[in-house]
Amino acid sequence: MGRHTVLFLGTGGLSNASARARAFAYLPYLEKYGLRGFVGSYVYHRHLHRASEKRGLCAKLALELVPLRTAFNFLSARTLWFHRLSYTRWQVRLGKWLGKRIVYDLDDAVYLTPLPETAVRVEHVPEVNSQKRERCEWIMKRADVVLVSGNELASYARQHSSNVRILPSVVPSVASGPSPSANPPVIGWVGAPENQRYIWDIEDVLVRLQEERPALEVWLVTSRLTDPPPRYRHRLFPWSLAAEAEFIPQFTVGIAPLRDDPWCRAKMNFKAIVCLGHGVPVVVSPTGLPLAEFADGRSVSVANSPEEWYLCLKQILDNPARRNDLAAAGLDVIRHRFSAEARAGEFAEAVRG
Repeated sequence: MGRHTVLFLGTGGLSNASARARAFAYLPYLEKYGLRGFVGSYVYHRHLHRASEKRGLCAKLALELVPLRTAFNFLSARTLWFHRLSYTRWQVRLGKWLGKRIVYDLDDAVYLTPLPETAVRVEHVPEVNSQKRERCEWIMKRADVVLVSGNELASYARQHSSNVRILPSVVPSVASGPSPSANPPVIGWVGAPENQRYIWDIEDVLVRLQEERPALEVWLVTSRLTDPPPRYRHRLFPWSLAAEAEFIPQFTVGIAPLRDDPWCRAKMNFKAIVCLGHGVPVVVSPTGLPLAEFADGRSVSVANSPEEWYLCLKQILDNPARRNDLAAAGLDVIRHRFSAEARAGEFAEAVRG
C-alpha cells in the first residue's frame, strides 16, 4: 500500500507566514511517518523554481503543470488540508463525496475584522465579521479534524466540531546556540506592517532607552513603515525570508508586544517563537504567547505595563549573561515544543486520522 498522500490547498506562497508555520515546515518530516505531502499552490512552486538554479525546459514545464498535478492529487490524495478561509465549498463537498479526510487549520481569528493597515494609531476593538464567521463554522462542521494554534481558538472551534486539536505553529529549524549580540546593541521587531500598531504602545519606552543609550538601535524587519513614522531612531529592513534569517540573529533582544483584545488573544505571538528559534531572547506581552510552555520563567521576559517593558529590556541590554541565559533557555523550549521536528508526529497523526 502506498504512502498516505496529503494535499495542502489554499496555502499561498512561502511569503505567507501562517502557511510556512502550519504546513511547509512539516514537509521534510512527513516521509518518516509514512506520509507524502503535495502543495497545491502555483505561487509556492514558482518561488521554489526561482530559488533553484534549474532553469531548463523540464523545470519550466514541471512548473507550468502544477495546476494539472494539483487536480490529479486532489483525486488521489487521502487527506485534504485547508487553511483559514482559503477554500471553496465545492472543494470541500467534492472531497467529502470522494471519501477524503478533511483537515481544517485555523491559527488566527479570521472571523473578526481587524484594524485596517491605515489606522495604526487608532483605538480599535475587533468585531465579528458575520460572513467570515459563517465560512469558518461551515467548514468546521464538515471537517474530520480542526487544528488550531491555541486555547482561545480551541474554545471557539469546539462549539462547531467534536474533534479539535491544539497544535502550535512551529519553526522549521532551530539555532544551535544563542546568537551573538550586535554592537552597538539592537532591539529588533519583525512582522507585518499593520502590526506596527503594537509597537506604538511601547514607543515611549524605546525613546527612553535610546535617550539613555545613544548608540542603541531599533531595527524593524517589515515590508514598509506606516504613517506617521515612529519617534524613536530606527532602521527599516524590507522583509523577505532571506532578510528574516539574516537580521533576526543580530538582535540583542527581540520585542513581541500585543494588546489584550479578541484578535490578539487568538494569536500565538509567533514572531516571539521565531526570534527564540534564532537564539535571540524576547520580551513579550502576556497575550497570545502560550505562557504555560514557558512557565519556568527562565526562557522569556513577560511585560504587562510600559514600566515593566522598560525594566525587562534594560536588564537584557545591561547584562550580557542574562541575555545569553534567556536565549539558551528559550532555544531549549523551542527545540522540544515549537519545532517542526518535535511536533511532526502529532501533525502526522492528525492528518492521517
